[in-house]
Amino acid sequence: MVVLYWRYILVPWRCAILNETAKLREDKELDVCQSKIAAYQSKIVFCQSQIAAYQSKIAVYQSKIAAYQSKIAVYQSKIAAYQSKIAVYQSKIAVYHSKIVVYQSKIAVYQSKIAAYQSKIAVYQSKIAVYQSKIAAYQSKIAVYQSKIAVYQSKIAVYQSKIAVYHSKIVVYQSKIAAYQSKIAAYQSKIAAYQSKIAVYQSKIAVYQSKIAAYQSKIAVYQSKIAVYQSKI
Repeated sequence: MVVLYWRYILVPWRCAILNETAKLREDKELDVCQSKIAAYQSKIVFCQSQIAAYQSKIAVYQSKIAAYQSKIAVYQSKIAAYQSKIAVYQSKIAVYHSKIVVYQSKIAVYQSKIAAYQSKIAVYQSKIAVYQSKIAAYQSKIAVYQSKIAVYQSKIAVYQSKIAVYHSKIVVYQSKIAAYQSKIAAYQSKIAAYQSKIAVYQSKIAVYQSKIAAYQSKIAVYQSKIAVYQSKI
């Protein structure tokens, strides 16, 4: 009777209790794993939202950088145009300076000839005082020399007028060069400002990219933990 009680009543009852206890323990462990998986998945979603936010900011800064770089290209093309104009004006100034040097050398030659003729006139005038009989001959020579002096003086006047014209042109070209150089300085200052802004945006992009890398490493950690809990399930 006792054997029958033990075999058909007590043993099955103990087995049922042990099976139920094991089932409850497994259900509890399953709930813990699933809650941790859900927590890690919510963290992954948060990290992904942060990455999306930083990527949108990076896109904004990159568009601003592109706009500033296009403006820099425009200013650099204008600077190149002004520099080419400056080169043309400087070459013209060099030509005018060379012409002025030539005319000044001719003026020096004519002035030396005038001085020589004036010294000869002085000699002949002294001879006139001494030799009254040779006055007519010397006076004719004086008239010749004076006509030559008049010719050379008229040539000097022409060269001096040309020099004045070239000087006025040089003044005009130098004023234009100064204007172009001031414009170049203005464009270069704008370029420096845009480049400083680009540097700021690039530093911000580097910060956001480092944050993205940090969030991506966190996602990798969370995913490895999810894999562990899923393997336990």
